Amino acid sequence: MIQDIGRNLRRIRHERDLTQAQVARLIGIRQQHLSDIENGRTPTLALLERIARRLNVCVDAVLRTPAASARAEGSEAIEVTTSNDKTADRFRLHGRY
Repeated sequence: MIQDIGRNLRRIRHERDLTQAQVARLIGIRQQHLSDIENGRTPTLALLERIARRLNVCVDAVLRTPAASARAEGSEAIEVTTSNDKTADRFRLHGRY
């Protein structure tokens, strides 16, 4: 999951056509710190929240695993079976918040 944070942050940055230097200035950290996060360093919760807020995304968008991102982006329904009654419930995941 830690590596997913860095990959997601890099993806979001590229989608916005921003450099590491631009994002680092935007969130108030050194470019090297941002590079470290994109390469697997764990940000603090406060920094994670600031990153999400400044990039105008929800924290979940930065935290998602690739499988969860794919499901959310496609808004596909997934089936979950509960252990107590073995009935399937359907949940819809949405990519945008």
